[in-house]
Amino acid sequence: PMRVNDVAEPRRGAVDPTLWWDHDERDEYANACEAIVDRFGDMRRLGAAQVVLPTVAAGGLEGTITNLRANPWDSVAGVFMIRQAGGTVTDLEGDRWRHDSVGLVASNGPLHDEVLAAAQAIEE
Repeated sequence: PMRVNDVAEPRRGAVDPTLWWDHDERDEYANACEAIVDRFGDMRRLGAAQVVLPTVAAGGLEGTITNLRANPWDSVAGVFMIRQAGGTVTDLEGDRWRHDSVGLVASNGPLHDEVLAAAQAIEE
């Protein structure tokens, strides 16, 4: 069985800015990268929600963020995996993530407030 990791110190965490921002929204991508680098010890870009979400579930990353609406076919299975592995997945407001939510904020649980703050900083 998969299990999220128990990293609770942001400086020990690695977060991925999942999904991809269009070229005319690169300022949001830059904001996401800055929010991650300011808060966490490392940033990784694995390239696809189908890879990133199971990696969080397996403990290979502490979190992933986007302020975009994720396609259900890219995200529902991975969100399920994270929840089954003991992690937390919300929208940008901190409410339980649904297939039609705006934004996707997933974490190992202990770092969720900090991961959520990084996601909320994208549009600030």
